[in-house]
Amino acid sequence: MTVELNGEVNEFDKVTLKLGGRSSRYYGKSIFNLKIRGKKDLYGRNQFKIRSGARDATFLRQKLACDIHNRLNLPSISTGYISLYINNEYFGFYILSDAFKPSWIEYVYNEKDTKTLYQCTRFGNYNSFKSYSSACENEDESVTDNVEFIQFLSELDQAQNISDLEKFFDVELFLKEIAIEFLFGSYDHFLNSGNNIYLYKRVDGQWKMFLYDFDSEFGQDIIRYGFINTDYDYLDVNANKTSGYINGFYKVRNENEFDEDFPNYSFGEWANAGHLIKMLIYKDPAHFEEILKDIIIKVFNPTILFPYINEIKNLISPHIKSDKTPDSNGHYPGMYDDTVSIYSLAQWDANCEFTTIRSKENRKAYAIKYWILSKYRYVCRILNMKCDPTYISDNYQYPINHDVEFKENK
Repeated sequence: MTVELNGEVNEFDKVTLKLGGRSSRYYGKSIFNLKIRGKKDLYGRNQFKIRSGARDATFLRQKLACDIHNRLNLPSISTGYISLYINNEYFGFYILSDAFKPSWIEYVYNEKDTKTLYQCTRFGNYNSFKSYSSACENEDESVTDNVEFIQFLSELDQAQNISDLEKFFDVELFLKEIAIEFLFGSYDHFLNSGNNIYLYKRVDGQWKMFLYDFDSEFGQDIIRYGFINTDYDYLDVNANKTSGYINGFYKVRNENEFDEDFPNYSFGEWANAGHLIKMLIYKDPAHFEEILKDIIIKVFNPTILFPYINEIKNLISPHIKSDKTPDSNGHYPGMYDDTVSIYSLAQWDANCEFTTIRSKENRKAYAIKYWILSKYRYVCRILNMKCDPTYISDNYQYPINHDVEFKENK
């Protein structure tokens, strides 16, 4: 393998390249997992995911989610872009990410060959965690004794307050990730589906939760996934009367009140009320609201994100055009199934901006800027924040491409 970046060339004699992903294999363009062998690495990493971006018209969702994590100094993977060639054949434009693997743990936490990194694909916001121990697998296949992990799950179940949790769990990181899930509109992480999670125990005994796989953020393919929360019992009448309680940030609604205005869902409508959420947020939401406000101020706002989105669009635009240009036989780069349609250049451009389009799953794919703007307005209003008047104002105008806009039943 040869990697060229800004004129610097790195060559590797031993690599493993194999097909990756699950549902993403149905989009007609292969995705790959890459491992550099021979005790070599590329800028400190030796395991990577090469993703086609076929589900997301914009190529931005994974990149933005990781960059927001990194801007907030949260432990996260990183994401960039590559043009991929295999045996000198152009396979197209791809998203490149590192991965939560023991090599990542060594790079970030200086622990070599960790035995306590678990990938969880069916683990989430429940009232009891111990029974879901089988939903997580140790990244080190040689580890067959999960007693320590099961003990951790038991301690989660038994904890009654923040002080109990802080003895063995990074509560602050967890709350920040929950705030991010709400802002991103995540339905494929902890709060709802319990998917795409890593749990890691540091050498000092503290467990941490990491999130990965962000191609369904910012309103991509949102589905009705337990968002109607009918559990009213968690609303503690003795809780501090924060602005969120007063203004309805934790309200719930009945089944017959369902609508699809997802950017304006309250936290109570979005999140299943599992054990940790009840204990860490609903009983006393003041700290969670401060975390949410801090993320809004530091990064999740149009003032910062809109120019950054423009910057990324300008960077990748020529590569997107190449990726969407067929050869003389009508074959698109990297596509192994020509019967599968791809997003058009117009859909790419419009969905990066304010136009909601029809996704490959035949659902809505909210436009990224529209999602950010709508969620920003909602949180600013519901938590009584002083926000940028340019974007809060109803006079703020944005364009819609009606040629590619999502239309019901069409």
